[in-house]
Amino acid sequence: RAPAPAWAGGTPRPGERVVDVAARAAPGQIRPGVRVDVLVTRSDRDGVAGRTVLALRDVLVTRAGKASADQGGDGAASGPRVEASLLVTLRQALTLATLQSFAKEIRLLPRPSA
Repeated sequence: RAPAPAWAGGTPRPGERVVDVAARAAPGQIRPGVRVDVLVTRSDRDGVAGRTVLALRDVLVTRAGKASADQGGDGAASGPRVEASLLVTLRQALTLATLQSFAKEIRLLPRPSA
């Protein structure tokens, strides 16, 4: 039997979750079906940007749109913002949730098409 597609726009498969993020991203490049890498820049003790880490690699965007003005951030970082839903494993969801709690900024980087 053939494996189920990674996302058919319905219910995630067992072990998968859909997580929502508000992030910085290139205008028009984040849309459903695009795969992205997720970078998280942590705040240091003084509230300034600290170390940036590659939080997730090659995850599928299932929904995307322009973020509302009050979503995710203090306005210190520049650039357009998006709200996106990402299809991830349970472990990836936990990693992202942990990093988000200390994040100054989250950035989505579209991956090149195959």
